Amino acid sequence: MKEFSNHHIDTSQLPSIDEVSFLALDPKYKKVVVINATLVSLIIIGAGLIFYWWDFKIEKEDNPQMIAAVTLVAAVVIALFVWVISILGFSKKSYAFREHDVIYRSGIILKREIVIPYNRVQHVALHEGMISRMYQLAALEFYTAGGASGDLKIPGIPKEQAERIKQFIVDKVHQVHFDNKPEISDRAEENQPENKDISTTDGEF
Repeated sequence: MKEFSNHHIDTSQLPSIDEVSFLALDPKYKKVVVINATLVSLIIIGAGLIFYWWDFKIEKEDNPQMIAAVTLVAAVVIALFVWVISILGFSKKSYAFREHDVIYRSGIILKREIVIPYNRVQHVALHEGMISRMYQLAALEFYTAGGASGDLKIPGIPKEQAERIKQFIVDKVHQVHFDNKPEISDRAEENQPENKDISTTDGEF
């Protein structure tokens, strides 16, 4: 029986996450971000203009309501904020694939750092948006156990590279699941009925 141990760990001696070589998103993805941010901003401003026009025509044709004017100004400010944040956020996103996990960094004001070990990955999906497809870019989305939606999505990766990374993760997940698969004892095999096929299949990852 293996002796139980619970030794103290000196956290000051642990390796720094900053020593990891992070990869930036593809520069072409910045064009995708600009296009998406511009479309969203135009929709917000358009909604403000429609409300302003509706209030002007319905309430007072010669004196538009103050609420409508404030709403239009707010829509313009929000649209500009969305556009600027989207552009600045592009440079703050980076990722790294290590031997046992994947790391993703993002955020401008509130910075996030997500680490997902391969032994928790159940499924990896490759997505291509309409605009991203124009620039031959794709996004990798990672699903872990117990999650209906993706736990991590890394955009702005060249499609060919994304496909290679996906295959690498698939192989890693299969390897981890195979290594953790319990072995069948010889006695259990002897107790199996004769002339009966017994097969096992690996579940979806």
